[in-house]
Amino acid sequence: MANRNQKKVVFFINVDWYFNLHWVNRARKALENGYQVHVVTNFISKKIKTQLMHEGFYCRHISFDRKSLNPFSIIKTTLHFFFIILSIKPDILHCITVKANLIGGTVARLFNIPVIFSVTGLGTSFSSNRISSLFVRNVVVKVFKWVAKGAMYRIIFENNDDKATFNKLKIGHPDCLLVIKGAGVDINLFSFSSKFPVNPIIFFAARLLWDKGLDNLIEASKILRSRGRNFTIKVAGIIDKQNINAIDEKQIVKWHEHGLIEWLGQRNDMASLLSHSSMVVLPTTYGEGIPRILIEAASTGRPIIGTDVSGCREIIRHGYNGFLVPPSDPEKLADAIDELLLDSRKQIQFGSNGRLMVEQEFTEKKVIAETFAVYNQLMLTHQ
Repeated sequence: MANRNQKKVVFFINVDWYFNLHWVNRARKALENGYQVHVVTNFISKKIKTQLMHEGFYCRHISFDRKSLNPFSIIKTTLHFFFIILSIKPDILHCITVKANLIGGTVARLFNIPVIFSVTGLGTSFSSNRISSLFVRNVVVKVFKWVAKGAMYRIIFENNDDKATFNKLKIGHPDCLLVIKGAGVDINLFSFSSKFPVNPIIFFAARLLWDKGLDNLIEASKILRSRGRNFTIKVAGIIDKQNINAIDEKQIVKWHEHGLIEWLGQRNDMASLLSHSSMVVLPTTYGEGIPRILIEAASTGRPIIGTDVSGCREIIRHGYNGFLVPPSDPEKLADAIDELLLDSRKQIQFGSNGRLMVEQEFTEKKVIAETFAVYNQLMLTHQ
């Protein structure tokens, strides 16, 4: 039976697997701290929902179309969320991802509930100049300015670039904009190893979206092979069919059959895969929060190569623990990979430097402590 005096927190997020991958450990800590924890999301996996309920979470399904800009669909989701919040009456609402931020922020204003907006990267709508992206960006900015009113909110970013963007656009009060670097990593699980495979392995792990740049990595690999380099590209990740930029699985299989990549599918043994890799490459073409795979790779002692965009810049210090290259530039990407392939000492040094960075800035313990400091601060504001 629920304790009437127990503090209630609602996590509102677009899809269950994203919560399970990036947020479940923070939610578990809330349970440990005595909160009654509700997870409101689009549950597409019965397994995930069952496991969360078994652990003590209250789970509520909500229809959430991540692709749709249909105003009727958005209104329907907002009304559904309104009645969910009416029934729960939470003490704090934690919204994650942009669409959930806007819907959740609207409902939070109506109920006068303390709310946290987690901005996990601004995505293509802020990095592209296509007409559709400009339209979405304009709507997001206007609605965010409206929901970010009063004293009972905080906006948490994963990187300083996104915080600077909100400051420039005058979204929210500067004192309410905070940076907590990524999801954090368990440095004991992703333990340091200075042992590298004899035959070089380039590892790519992400949602299988065109925006993540796997095609650019494949083009870079062709350049490298023309230089006589020998290596294997191993690819693991989620095929996100709900995303309009998803790479068709047939294309992934085709690349695998042609020997361009070794397709591993969706995997849960990331620590082991990283420890058996030579480097991790993520040539994303849009602004991320902080790519979790890059933090995990650095923790494991692997050099990392990414693009010079927000998020990647937060975890990669060029020439210290990895390289930053221009987006959509296979030639420059090939040069960066080549420099590491030809210099094993640099691989080891970059890996050691990356591990030190993670221990200082990106541990799961640090991220959780900073998150709950925000919870406590908002609770005091609401009293």
